[in-house]
Amino acid sequence: MLTAQAACRGGAVIAFFALLTACARPQDTSITQFANSTIALATFAKNTNDLNAQLDAKYKGAEAAQSYVDQGTITLPPPKGTFLGGQSDADRKLVEGFLDAVSEYSTALAKANDPTLETALSGEVSKLGTSVSKISAARSLGSQSTAVQNRITLIGGVVADLVQIASDLYATAQIRAAIAAVQPVLERAQKPLTTAIKAVQIDNRTRLERYRAALVQKLRYGRDGPAGMTSVEKYDLYLSTSADYAAMAASVDALQNLDQAISAMIKAHAALLTDADKKAALLAFLATVSDIADKVQKMRAPASS
Repeated sequence: MLTAQAACRGGAVIAFFALLTACARPQDTSITQFANSTIALATFAKNTNDLNAQLDAKYKGAEAAQSYVDQGTITLPPPKGTFLGGQSDADRKLVEGFLDAVSEYSTALAKANDPTLETALSGEVSKLGTSVSKISAARSLGSQSTAVQNRITLIGGVVADLVQIASDLYATAQIRAAIAAVQPVLERAQKPLTTAIKAVQIDNRTRLERYRAALVQKLRYGRDGPAGMTSVEKYDLYLSTSADYAAMAASVDALQNLDQAISAMIKAHAALLTDADKKAALLAFLATVSDIADKVQKMRAPASS
């Protein structure tokens, strides 16, 4: 069975690269590489967005700490982190829902391409639909602007189409027909997706800057605060604070090129029909996802002193 999704869910970047070589289907490695890369991209997006919730929690914790220093106010525990709420949260769910849908479709594509699995394909249909729930969650948030509501409608339609085609794939295993049907669906999603990604990134940067300002205030307190703080303690405070900020900044930067990766994915998908021999578009997609994987790996690695 295709095990890419299970491996990527664990967050192991090394497993992603192994899957590109070790799990290839004997009939068509391009289809399996496309599927594995798409699943990895979806997982990276979710993991990075989880880290952005941590960024929000850190900012709220820093605010509570500063309130304690300045005013003696005690808030335990500090407010929990959210993504950002409202419009950007809806856009985040849209991006995740789309990538989930493409992952579900590409998994179906790879499985339908393996003749040893054809007899069991119908049992896979029940596993579809996590992407649809993400769109429903985005729609239920309320208070979105008209532009966001329009994006929800457009991307929601794309996700529904992808899930339906994936379901049909499990029933018919018509590979080329499915690819041909999905390509215009992906192209229809690209513009609203790009807008949604930019909206999320703007809010990420805003929250990161707020957290940076809170850390600067922490350093000022360390410099001007307790007389008993030694130079070595101040030095260590700066290094730990700097490392904390660098880790959060990396979480925001990791998917800075997500819109480019999606564009490369759409071109790679088209190439499954038109460029099977040269594979230039597929290789460009793999390189884009690999670049994101490198950033995520560095983001998770312990900071060197």
